[in-house]
Amino acid sequence: MERNDEMKNHTDQIVIRLWRKIPVIIQVIIIGVIVCEIGIVGWLVTISFIPAPWSFLIMIAIFWLYWRFFSGQTRPVRAIEIRKKYFRKIKLTQNVWKWSLVAAVLLVVIIQSALILTFRLIDFPEETFTIGINYGDYPLWAVIIFIIMAALEAGIFEEVGYRGYMQTPLEQRYGPTIGIMIVAFMFVILHLHQVWAAPVLFHLFVFGILWGILAYSSNSLLPGIISHTIVDIFSFSYWWSGLAEEYAVRTIFEIGIDISFIFWVIIFGFSFLSFLLVAYKLIQLRRNDSEILSLNLHLEVQSKQGKIISGEVRR
Repeated sequence: MERNDEMKNHTDQIVIRLWRKIPVIIQVIIIGVIVCEIGIVGWLVTISFIPAPWSFLIMIAIFWLYWRFFSGQTRPVRAIEIRKKYFRKIKLTQNVWKWSLVAAVLLVVIIQSALILTFRLIDFPEETFTIGINYGDYPLWAVIIFIIMAALEAGIFEEVGYRGYMQTPLEQRYGPTIGIMIVAFMFVILHLHQVWAAPVLFHLFVFGILWGILAYSSNSLLPGIISHTIVDIFSFSYWWSGLAEEYAVRTIFEIGIDISFIFWVIIFGFSFLSFLLVAYKLIQLRRNDSEILSLNLHLEVQSKQGKIISGEVRR
């Protein structure tokens, strides 16, 4: 028994030494991908082997357990603080919540208007964009629940993995700009297997940057999860399936520049500029909160020192 324990400890030490030799940037990327893929694998296994509506109920339980663990609300105790830090803030001030939700909605508008404009410049690749997304003869209620669950799956697991466990430590080590860019690049790489990705690879990179800015400026994953989920609801019900309506608008090279195209150019430009301004506002709020926190800690330390001195004088 003791020999087995010694061998196990020796093996653990070797693994730890090998892990420490890996560059930090690679470590962080591996951890972020694992955190994301754990949830995605759970989703795929559940919907593949368990029929609706039971699969949906099980997914709710998986979402809850995943959230509890990776937000640092459950054991193991020794890793709670790290998990809380990588998950970012859950409780936001009213002001931060307000501007974060504005930024989240603007990001949805940016993404949808960017896709609309793209497919006014190039032909909509219907065959590759809709392949594999077929709801068949399923009842409408099951399709709606599936779309919501699939959107939540991407919103929660990808934001926690990429903008949480991958981006947070990269921000701390290399600064927010480099951290956001690295994660956006990985966001593209990890979507290359998707059949719909080829025409929108640059879009994915830009969207990844914007979601990274939202996570950094709000210091929370919640606005990104909300935004990402809404975007994927549009994708599962419109772009990837044609369930809501099939996209059949011709390019401007066929019919010329029309009012619709000009409208979406204005919407895209306005929402993009507004998003950057709101993100800047959130960064200012974050700095103010940090200054207030530092001041409160300083006053608390001074108060404790004052009590200690007062106690010594009384003696």
